[in-house]
Amino acid sequence: MSLPGLLQTRGRPGPVQCEEGMMINERGVRLFTRRWRPQGKVRAQMYLIHGVSFHSGYFGELAAALASDGVDVMAMDLQGHGRSGGTRVHIGRFQHYVDDVRRMIERRRVAGVPVFVFGESMGASIAVVLAIQEEMRVARAERQLFYDFFWGLTCYPYQRLPLAGLILSGTAIRVAKGVFPPKLVRYLLRMLALLLPMLPVVPLDVPSYDEAFRVPQMRKLRLGMVPALTAVPQYIEKNLHLLKVPFLALHGTADERTPPENAHLLYDSSPLPPEMKRVVLYEGASHQLLQDLPETREQVISDIREWVRGRLGE
Repeated sequence: MSLPGLLQTRGRPGPVQCEEGMMINERGVRLFTRRWRPQGKVRAQMYLIHGVSFHSGYFGELAAALASDGVDVMAMDLQGHGRSGGTRVHIGRFQHYVDDVRRMIERRRVAGVPVFVFGESMGASIAVVLAIQEEMRVARAERQLFYDFFWGLTCYPYQRLPLAGLILSGTAIRVAKGVFPPKLVRYLLRMLALLLPMLPVVPLDVPSYDEAFRVPQMRKLRLGMVPALTAVPQYIEKNLHLLKVPFLALHGTADERTPPENAHLLYDSSPLPPEMKRVVLYEGASHQLLQDLPETREQVISDIREWVRGRLGE
C-alpha cells in the first residue's frame, strides 16, 4: 500500500551518495525523487527544478558539488517527465508543477535551515512563480489575521516558506524570436488544446543521454502544454514586482530559446536592493548551461557555490 510522501529509497555508491525515492502528489501521481546528502552538518537545503522534457538526473554534477559544501540537495522528476508518472510531457495546469515543488519543500524543510531553489528554463519559471505566489499568500494571510482578530476569532499566522535565495538559469519570461508561432496561431493552438490536449505537436531538440529519453514520446511537446508555456511568461512579467527573494540570474549570451535580456528584466523589475540580486552572463554559452562545454559548466557551478556561500554569510 502506498502512503503519501517518501517511500523506500536506495543509495548509490560514490563520493556523494545519491538516494532515489518516490513521493505521491495531490493528484495521486508518483513522482521520482533524488537526494544528495552532505556527509557533515547540513548548512542549507537546495531544491533543483528541471526544464521541459528533462529530468532530475541532469543535475548530478551540480548536486554533488553543492553537497560537498554541506548543502542537502533534493530534486524530483516533474510529472510526465523522467521516471515520474503521468502522461509524457503533459500536465493539466502549470500550477500543478508549482504545487508539487511547494509540497516537497514543505515536507522536507528543517527548522532553522535556509532553503534555496534552483530552476532552469521552465524550472526557473516554476521557481519564480513559487516566490511570487508566496508573497501573495502572505498578503492574504495578513488580511485574514485582521479579519479574525476583528471578530474575536483565533488567529493562525501563515508559515512562510524559508526561501533564502533563487538561482535562475535561462528563465523563460520572454522567448527568442521564432521559438513560438505568431500570436494568432498561439491563440488558435490554445483553443485547440481545450479539445485535443494530448496531441503531440513539437519535437524537442534535446540530447538523449540516458534511459529516460529512450521513450520517443518523451521528446514531444503536447498541445495541452501550449497554454502554460505561452501564458505563464506573461503572468511572471506582470508580477515581477512581487519577486522579493534574493536571486542569482544566469544566462548564456548564445541562448537561442530565451534571450539574455530576461536576466536583466528580472534584475530591473524586482524591488530588491542591488546587493540582493545578481546577473551573470556567460559569453557564447547556450540555453542549457549545465550541459554546455566543460569550462562553462565548471564556471557556472563555481558561481552558484560562491553565491550560496555569500547568502549564508561566509
